[in-house]
Amino acid sequence: MKILDRYLAGAVIGGTLATLGVLLPLMGFLLLADEMDEIGENDYQFADALLFVLLIMLRYTYQIFPSRRSSVPSWAWAPWRVARSW
Repeated sequence: MKILDRYLAGAVIGGTLATLGVLLPLMGFLLLADEMDEIGENDYQFADALLFVLLIMLRYTYQIFPSRRSSVPSWAWAPWRVARSW
C-alpha cells in the first residue's frame, strides 16, 4: 500500500507543479501585456509594471494551487471541526 500511496502522491504533486509551471508564466505574460498600456502615464515605468505583475502572481499562485478548503465555503467545515474536537 505504501508504494501505491507514494505513486499517487507523486502523480498529484507532479501534475500540480506542471499545471502551475504552465499557467503562471502564461498569466504573467498576459498581465504584463495588459500593463503595457499604463506605462508612461503618471510616472509609471516598466519596473513598476514588473513589480506589480510579480506581486499579483503570488496571489494567483495561492488561488490556483489546490487546497483542501479552496472550493468549500468556510461554514461547511464547522461540523467537521466540532466532530473532530470530540
